[in-house]
Amino acid sequence: MRKRIFAAAAAVPFALAGIAGAVRNPEWLDERPLEIESGPRGRAGRDVVWDRAPAGAGAAWADFLAAQPGTWRVQWDATTEVPLRIWGEGIAVPGAMASDAIALAAARGLLERHLALLAPGASIGDFEVVSNVSHGKGGAMRTVGFAQRWRGLEVVGGQVSFLFKRDRVIVIGSEAIPAIAATAPARVIDDARAREHAAAWIADLYGNAPVASAVGAPVVLPLIRDRDDGVAAVSTRVVVPVTVDSADPVARWQVFVDAGTGAPVARAQTLRFADGTVRYKVPVRGPTRPRMDYPAAFGNFRISSQTVASDANGKLTWSGTAAAQVTTALTGPFVAITNRAGSLATATLSLPAGGSVVWDQSTSEQIEAQLTGFIHANLVKQFVRSTLNPNLPWLDRSLSVSVNESGSCNAYSTGDDIHFYRSSNQCENTGRIADVIYHEFGHSLHDQSIIPGAGSFDGALSEGVSDYLAATIVNDSGMGRGFLRNDNALRELDPVGTEKRWPDDRTGEVHDDGEIIAGTLWDLRKAMIGAHGMAEGVARADDLYYAIIQRASDIPSSYPEALAADDDDGNLANGTPNSCLITQVFAAHGMASGDVPSAIGIGRPERDGFRVALPIEPPTGDCPTPTVQTAKLEWKVRGGAAQEIALSQQGQSWAGTIPTQADGTVVQYRVSVALSNGSTVTYPQNAADPMYEFFVGPVVELYCARMDTDPGWTHGAVAGTDDWAWRAPIGAGGDPMMAFTGANVFGTDLGGGSGAGADGQYEPSSDTWARTPEIDTTGYTNVRLHYRRWLGVEDGFFDKATISVDGQVRWTNLNSNMGNNSATHHEDKEWRFQDVDLSADAADGKVQITFALKSDQGLEKAGWNLDDVCVVAYVARAETCGNGTVDSGEQCDDGNVDPGDGCDGYCRDEPPPPGCGDGTVAAPEACDDGNTANGDGCSSVCTVEEDPQHPADGDATGGCCSTGDRGGHGAGAFALGALVIGALRRRRRRRA
Repeated sequence: MRKRIFAAAAAVPFALAGIAGAVRNPEWLDERPLEIESGPRGRAGRDVVWDRAPAGAGAAWADFLAAQPGTWRVQWDATTEVPLRIWGEGIAVPGAMASDAIALAAARGLLERHLALLAPGASIGDFEVVSNVSHGKGGAMRTVGFAQRWRGLEVVGGQVSFLFKRDRVIVIGSEAIPAIAATAPARVIDDARAREHAAAWIADLYGNAPVASAVGAPVVLPLIRDRDDGVAAVSTRVVVPVTVDSADPVARWQVFVDAGTGAPVARAQTLRFADGTVRYKVPVRGPTRPRMDYPAAFGNFRISSQTVASDANGKLTWSGTAAAQVTTALTGPFVAITNRAGSLATATLSLPAGGSVVWDQSTSEQIEAQLTGFIHANLVKQFVRSTLNPNLPWLDRSLSVSVNESGSCNAYSTGDDIHFYRSSNQCENTGRIADVIYHEFGHSLHDQSIIPGAGSFDGALSEGVSDYLAATIVNDSGMGRGFLRNDNALRELDPVGTEKRWPDDRTGEVHDDGEIIAGTLWDLRKAMIGAHGMAEGVARADDLYYAIIQRASDIPSSYPEALAADDDDGNLANGTPNSCLITQVFAAHGMASGDVPSAIGIGRPERDGFRVALPIEPPTGDCPTPTVQTAKLEWKVRGGAAQEIALSQQGQSWAGTIPTQADGTVVQYRVSVALSNGSTVTYPQNAADPMYEFFVGPVVELYCARMDTDPGWTHGAVAGTDDWAWRAPIGAGGDPMMAFTGANVFGTDLGGGSGAGADGQYEPSSDTWARTPEIDTTGYTNVRLHYRRWLGVEDGFFDKATISVDGQVRWTNLNSNMGNNSATHHEDKEWRFQDVDLSADAADGKVQITFALKSDQGLEKAGWNLDDVCVVAYVARAETCGNGTVDSGEQCDDGNVDPGDGCDGYCRDEPPPPGCGDGTVAAPEACDDGNTANGDGCSSVCTVEEDPQHPADGDATGGCCSTGDRGGHGAGAFALGALVIGALRRRRRRRA
């Protein structure tokens, strides 16, 4: 997300957005959850680290494990180094489910015992109990939540919670702010000056005429940023919150000003609604679809001079047997309609005794919006009451539903009441669309359902869960049909061939990020239906959705909360009834720990020549091996048209073979499988580079940097900090956990330490480069760059990773060219082989390669990680090479095309390395028998010779195998060790 300032634009805080053509926040309110007045922006979202404790928390975590033995998992907030969620087999607390006092005493004792872990730098007196409630089906769970204080002041967002089930503590959550070092003013600014400063800041930013109103008591505000050089990632200020409204267009902020001086510190948008740009034709679940006669439930009607309430079936009772003259109702105990275009619609209908009557206003947009708002707001309220939480007090209050508001293509929630806009040429009146009503109600439900001290209102989470609520009610993954006056989905929760993942697809914009959890929940619903049948599956999925909105503080924390809600014995370490299913779904969306293949049991493709196999292995834990319904391989020669091959089951794999292609070509491919649980897995998992590739034919190495030793490349920065380094990766910020070969890589920001290079992600507003030495290519015409990369970079519309040769750009990451909606980020999730043609650059006899990365001011990713960087040349081999006869143009021919035996793969003499034949084995020798003769077990170039009676497996000549046929001789590997370059590393097989 990027801050952009516009003098006049439409404001829209919270609801529908996402794909092109959707409704979303306007660009002038394209703000992060907390926008900080100066310095780096507030973080776009929480980054989490699994299990391994950050350096600063190691001792406290070890103390916890010693005090609470058993199996535990943990998500760490990577910025604050506080454990976001800890869960496992649990801590026994007999009587906790039945007794508030027992549960509270246990929770307080655990908090005090492990304060250094859960809230470093705080004291037990800094925590106030704010909840001690039973919840879940039949009161199966209990949450005790504590709010954080500092010198008596509220710490915004600071909290610690304990979840009990079956008399055991099974989840501990902490969003406590560590080591608070704020300064309280001697005198707090008066309310009038606080309002003045807050309103002036908003007016200066947006050019409108804001009005400041409520001024709150002083609080401690955490300022949490993405890690940047020279700026503390976590700091705190004592501030005064001020509510600032903009009336036209609608917007509302909570502005935090310094409690002493009134200087603006930060702001947060508090209205939550949606807007967007129309780009696709989007369907409607509204006026373009059939209408139905719904019962007008829970309305306060008038019969004669009396008010008569209808029941849940829309039934009225009056005295006498004659027909009643009924004045219609748009208000009631649960829903009250307000018509912003004028007075409420009304009609007098004749209702026969024992009969029925229909009020039809389908020809009037603004009247039908009032009827639709009343019917569907009541329906969604009753859905929540009957299926999710019958004890939520908010459901008993009358919900204000405002329709026909000025503006178009929008709707929003304040966290309580909900609002809908009129129609336009592009968009339908949002008060006439059931999905939109359900979605906006979902925001308010989220806000009202949060358990204090445990959950938090996170904009991205709320967008996604609100989409899910609408979709599950209408039983359709296409949410918002009819919004743009057709039947296409406004947002699709189950897009074909792609799954949004956290944090790979995170942009910092709440509607974009909400699609990640919305898709996860819909896939969870499908999987539950597959496992338990339609009715039971939907009920289970909906229960997990509701548990998440009660206790999750953001999208990453939703996974352990789903597990906790599914648990049946108070011990998360031994799994839950649906833990495999839940883990597989969340892993597919990047929200469960571990490698996706190991979590779902579908391995990454393994290639042998032109044969591609997809291994099916038992997933981690006790999860069953997934059932594959169909599998396919798409392939093409680079630059050509794609073709498709159906894979067939072959043992423990699904495999197929690409037709043999000519030497010198580059082949690209991808594999996808459809599973019995309704999910789809596609490899590679990179929307910006969606096909693997390999080069066909033998190559000669002209230069190789294997990264086993420092390659000695030059590197620097045009802007920002030079964060290129050579060392072992540690998996920080999306980097790999290990090199492709050996131990080290060369890349940007490899993590560890402090400042630039600390978090694994490249720096904002930077322009850095790394350059190879000049490489001699004399005598070769087909020269290639062959290397392994693990690259993470924002969509090329914003950030650019480039490969330049002699100053000319030869490759750059994808630019989706969608303006501010550009979000096709390049995210490698494995080591990828890439071929870059350098032939034109090599014509002058030399090349020099530069890897560079240029970033804008927001959204940084893993950057470059490089291994096995080689410049190679393809040289066609003579047909007679390897026939055992030295023909014209050959220097030697020993009957094979294997290198390392004195005669290379092109029938040229191989010189022995220095020292070969002196009887001492020294690098790079594999053997040294004191001579340079062949045929005695150690070749003339000091490589081990195969016993001709016992050749290597799979090759009767003792050499490597080939993808091509050359006069009946296997075309042996040369230099890089494979004729087909770019095969994926084979994964280790797990034991059954």
